[in-house]
Amino acid sequence: MININNLKKRLNSFDLEVDLHIEKGEIFGIIGKSGSGKSTLLRIIQGIEKADVGEIFLEENTESSYIFQEFNLLYNKNVFDNVALPLILKKKKIDRKKIEKTLDFVGLLDKKSFFISELSGGEKQRVAIARALVTNPNLLLCDEVTASLDKFIQKEILELFLKINRDYGTTIILVTHELDVAKKLCDRVSVIEKGKILDTFDVVKDDIINHKSEYLEFVKEFLG
Repeated sequence: MININNLKKRLNSFDLEVDLHIEKGEIFGIIGKSGSGKSTLLRIIQGIEKADVGEIFLEENTESSYIFQEFNLLYNKNVFDNVALPLILKKKKIDRKKIEKTLDFVGLLDKKSFFISELSGGEKQRVAIARALVTNPNLLLCDEVTASLDKFIQKEILELFLKINRDYGTTIILVTHELDVAKKLCDRVSVIEKGKILDTFDVVKDDIINHKSEYLEFVKEFLG
């Protein structure tokens, strides 16, 4: 689905130099320490930043959406209007049923009239995910999307990404420094350091137990 050939970009302390192939329908992780170039690579794939040289080939008719680490939500708008924003920006029809269906998919239909300041961190992340899904992308680019969440909420969000991948066949590229997140979510990962891909390999996933336990049971399961 994605071929990255001879991509290079000069950064402050090193050069980003990447060749990479990502298969259609897989959940692919880009793992590295802070400042390794992983988020820059993701922004170049999305087109937020430009490479100095190199080519990125996407499968024809690829529609991508980007999920930011900081959520990037509008606090003066309610949940419904935040999710509707990509449709407005792309000058598409505001389909209320579609927006509500997307909110239902991420488990936030009952919060559609809430303002962002009224939501928890996990709920804000779900709004960001719904906003990314409403345009029916077949590629999701996710930048440290679980970094600010506690382990209980993180588990819920990981289950949601697995559901997106399973139900829609969406290709997901996940930038993370959290090895346990990659272990639970990714099919393959590339390890990046100082702008260079050190290795790419398959991941033997850890099972995520279906999230039906209460918080107490989760704590006992996690620490037991």
